Amino acid sequence: MPISKNGNTYYTKEQYFRAKYENNNALEYAQKQGYPLIKAGGYYHLAEHDSMIFTPNGQWYWNSRGLQGGALDFMVAYEGKNFADAVCELAGNEPTAKRIPPGQSTALPEQADAAAFVLPPKAENYKRLFGYLCGTRHLPKWIVLHMIREDALYEGVFTTQSGKEIHNAVFVYRDFDGNVTGAYARGMNPETPYKRDVQGSRKDCGWLLKGIGSNRLQRVCVFEAAIDAASHLASVPAERGADHLSLEGLNFKPLRRYLASHPEVRQISLCLDNDTAGNDAASRLQDQLKESGYHVDIELPAAGKDWNEALCLDTTGEEEMEQ
Repeated sequence: MPISKNGNTYYTKEQYFRAKYENNNALEYAQKQGYPLIKAGGYYHLAEHDSMIFTPNGQWYWNSRGLQGGALDFMVAYEGKNFADAVCELAGNEPTAKRIPPGQSTALPEQADAAAFVLPPKAENYKRLFGYLCGTRHLPKWIVLHMIREDALYEGVFTTQSGKEIHNAVFVYRDFDGNVTGAYARGMNPETPYKRDVQGSRKDCGWLLKGIGSNRLQRVCVFEAAIDAASHLASVPAERGADHLSLEGLNFKPLRRYLASHPEVRQISLCLDNDTAGNDAASRLQDQLKESGYHVDIELPAAGKDWNEALCLDTTGEEEMEQ
């Protein structure tokens, strides 16, 4: 493990050069770390995450998040490692334990990622948000209002390097004590899609929307994306009393943490995408959870690849619900 002194991790120029230009092959790194990879034509993808692509030339692409790079970027963006620690690991050296004169090394606080996280400012009004979610995504207005009231969603203002303001839908991550741990920004212009975690976000608890109404269920419904969770809420009234948990992909750590924090919940509905990766993951996870004594169902959308596609294809749904 990398070492540090006074809360700082250091690396030299030589270490950075080796990490960035000699040992930065993402495919080789993933193979060495034992990630399950599936070959598909001229590239590989993670067995549980078909939007995560590795190419033979060592590049890595996370298509659903709009991220890419080499091993160094993969370690920071996907594994959540500190940049300096990742440099030292790829360089094959322990970080320098003492301060090196300026100009010869770079120092980063170990908690730089966590300290860097700040929720983007809120827009003065949410006209774009309602237009996108209710118009383009066909979510009922009452569900959007509910997510806003629960502080799980808002319209955020982002400023580009050129000073231009861009508005995105912001889905807020929280731990199970209610503390904000991060956020996911989704662009609202279909012609220029933008999907990315806000810098410094932790999403080890996923995105959670508590069950609504007086008929609360001891059940959790599990999704790959927050918009799919909201779409299921609109489409399946009988399960509105259940908690709706988005994994933000096919990372099952949030579900494991949820179940550990909610021992009373023994019923699980796996509502993953209706594609090869989602179906395979749901089948494996169902077997694992049943062995642990849970009652597990697999729910598939009535049409389309995911729950939002199904909602968009169904024009007969409810418009409003009194809260």
